[in-house]
Amino acid sequence: MTVSNRKDQSGTIGSAKSFSRGGFTTALGALFATLGSAVGLGNIWKFPYMTGANGGAAFIIVYLLATLLVGLPVMISEIAMGRSARANAIETMRRVSPSKKQPWWLIGASGALAAFLIMAFYTEVAGWVFAYIFKSISGGFLSTDPNVTSQAFTDLISNPWQALLWQWIVLVVITVIIIRGVSKGIEATAKRLIPLLFVLLLVVDIRSLTLPGALEGMKFLFTPDFTKVTAATILAAMGLAFFKLSVGMGTMITYGSYWKDEQNIPGTTARVMLSDLLVSVLAGVAIFPAVFAFGFQPDAGPSLLFITIPAVFASMPFGGCNY
Repeated sequence: MTVSNRKDQSGTIGSAKSFSRGGFTTALGALFATLGSAVGLGNIWKFPYMTGANGGAAFIIVYLLATLLVGLPVMISEIAMGRSARANAIETMRRVSPSKKQPWWLIGASGALAAFLIMAFYTEVAGWVFAYIFKSISGGFLSTDPNVTSQAFTDLISNPWQALLWQWIVLVVITVIIIRGVSKGIEATAKRLIPLLFVLLLVVDIRSLTLPGALEGMKFLFTPDFTKVTAATILAAMGLAFFKLSVGMGTMITYGSYWKDEQNIPGTTARVMLSDLLVSVLAGVAIFPAVFAFGFQPDAGPSLLFITIPAVFASMPFGGCNY
């Protein structure tokens, strides 16, 4: 009897060896850790600039439908597979294969490859964030002038050594977190940083909404114009749903392998999805009122976050800029 398509007495997909592995310590920890994978730069950086480039509210509605109808079911499936197999994406796909002769493991391998390629550019974007934190503290971005903030971003990305330095710093930080393990590393970090992210977003939202001209940004964000919806818009929204929920690349299969047996998969994943949507909306509220208030362009692309948020902070009381 093969073990690839059978289950053992504990209900997990069979494996040749039984071994002890770590896991998330609590249901809340699993929620925060999984949320930490889904929520991040995809919400703060990618969602706003894709919304701006695709017409605003109409794109958001298409994205919501893609998330509910496609992203969430795939996420539930991947976590369920990972928890059942208690293995990484490659081994999980090997075990669920109907036959050892069928190379289903290649699906898991392609997901792992996709995750590696995403890491190659995502750590660079995270490096920009690290650079901005350091330079903001040192007073390098104290301006609400679109030309100044745009030039600051251009100077950063046009200097390869500076960009690489910050990317390497990000890789070191990530490595330290992962070395500490699932519970003491990933779970503990997510428990601290996810609440902090919500607090910072709310602070920026409040300031952004009080800027002169902020109403135009809210109209752009929440008044749909469906004439701007094209096939390319739908495809972009679908891709964003997969990207932001970290599905289709083996990540959720791996995370699911550390979930406890009593963890409610549909309920937890639904909470992750709703929290992910909330962060995206909060990021949009933080950015687009400021875009129109300061005279930026909503379709500025990947630089949108990095030219807008510094201006919002600079315009705050004690931010160093008299706006």
